[in-house]
Amino acid sequence: RASVKVERMPIVFLGSPEERKRIQLEIAKTGKPLIIYQVTEDGVEKKLSLSPSSVFGLLTAFDMDVLTVIHHKLFEARKTIGSCPETMRLWISEFPKIMRLSSCGDLYDRIQDSIKRISETDIYHENFVKVKEGPGKPLNIYHEASLKILLYMGTNKEMIETSAGIRMRKIYIDIAIPEWHRNNINNGYTTEFDPGIYFSLSNDRARRLYRVLEIIRYEPVVLLPYSKLNSELSLQVLENNQRNRALKRSLDPLVQIGYLTGYKLLDNQVSVSFSQIK
Repeated sequence: RASVKVERMPIVFLGSPEERKRIQLEIAKTGKPLIIYQVTEDGVEKKLSLSPSSVFGLLTAFDMDVLTVIHHKLFEARKTIGSCPETMRLWISEFPKIMRLSSCGDLYDRIQDSIKRISETDIYHENFVKVKEGPGKPLNIYHEASLKILLYMGTNKEMIETSAGIRMRKIYIDIAIPEWHRNNINNGYTTEFDPGIYFSLSNDRARRLYRVLEIIRYEPVVLLPYSKLNSELSLQVLENNQRNRALKRSLDPLVQIGYLTGYKLLDNQVSVSFSQIK
């Protein structure tokens, strides 16, 4: 089931800026997409790869934050109108409130660049991405070899009047949601994350780990292979002692906020204990 959900795609790079630059340079030199997942099961090859934005580069932890806000707004819209909208207007001023950040012009610019970076990232798959087109319908391999998470449509400003009677210009961004993505949101195959929990975590890897764990929070205790965590948290380039330290720094905040009751680092996997299950 790993391929069902867009949030399970390890498309966000959490390593160092230097490593990010090295990977981007390698992609530019070869002209080939970056393979981020490849396995053969029952004689069938499953592959996931991506081509980052030529202007903005690989997706970063900040893009994961922006996507969390966008998905939150899409789920709100679905609850209000009954389905995920084909297009959505995103008011930039709402992002800092949800992300628990101070509003400033630089932050607004980063959010706009992030949405463009997400839009310009091309994802390719072979037998990886599945979609569900309606209630009671089976999951099927997505028929297109390439896909996007969202499409940037443009930025503009609108004059509005506040409750205090003050007129001001507010910036908004219009996006379009591809059909495959809307189908999975409408049919419960995209996970709704709690922005309150997510943005209470200051560690980028802890935030990513929360997203990984929230998808599988159906048993009191879950075992996660190190290979999966290394991929999800971009730990491959670290030495073993640094890797364990980074992993503990990702797990400890989740224990501190009460999301996990504890964890154990075993020989080949990590055992995590949830405080509540779905």
